[in-house]
Amino acid sequence: MESYILHDFKKVLWVILITAIMSAVILQVKGDSISAAVGDKFKYNGIAYTIITEPTGGDKGTVEVALEADVDSSYSGDIIIPATVTNSGNTYDVIAIGKYAFSNCTSLTSVQLPNSIKDIRHYAFYGCTGLNSIIIPKSVNYIGEWVFRGSGIINMVIPNGVTYIGSYAFDGCKNLTSIVIPNSITSIEGNTFRSCSMLTSITIPSSVTSIGDLAFAGCSSLRSVYFDGSATCC
Repeated sequence: MESYILHDFKKVLWVILITAIMSAVILQVKGDSISAAVGDKFKYNGIAYTIITEPTGGDKGTVEVALEADVDSSYSGDIIIPATVTNSGNTYDVIAIGKYAFSNCTSLTSVQLPNSIKDIRHYAFYGCTGLNSIIIPKSVNYIGEWVFRGSGIINMVIPNGVTYIGSYAFDGCKNLTSIVIPNSITSIEGNTFRSCSMLTSITIPSSVTSIGDLAFAGCSSLRSVYFDGSATCC
């Protein structure tokens, strides 16, 4: 009788032990599925993102579009960036195009940015020779250095609200024919529009008070400059 009871007791212990182990495994898997840290990368609909901030207190987190797998030339065709993305049950606002995100993607032809974007960071579209269409939303306030350098864009309207355009931002955009600078800009950095050989006209608002060295050097087709204010040059 004692042997029978002991045998049953051992069976119960084994069941408890196995249940505990399985529960720990399930909890670990579940934890892994929802955990993510600032700086982690993930993909959503084929586009890579880097986490900037994690969701807290019911608020969404934030991400930037990232360079895919730390190699370029991976994106092509027409791309639409969504305003929000999800990963492991968490929701994030897309607030920036990160450094080098689309650099040297020569087969990229157009990009549609959401109104959640605030920053377009250095080299984001550098060398995108096939890129001919991009509309910058009104939410953007920062365009970094070398952002569109050597890209194929034809015309550009920079929305009012952009307060900074980095040097070399449009350098070597040989298809660019016209550009309008908003009232929110107070200075044009050096080399910003250098070697835009097809640029024929540019509108500069009275808010601009300084123009950097070689800002329009090599713009051999430039015929019309509309400027209402006064600025120091070079």
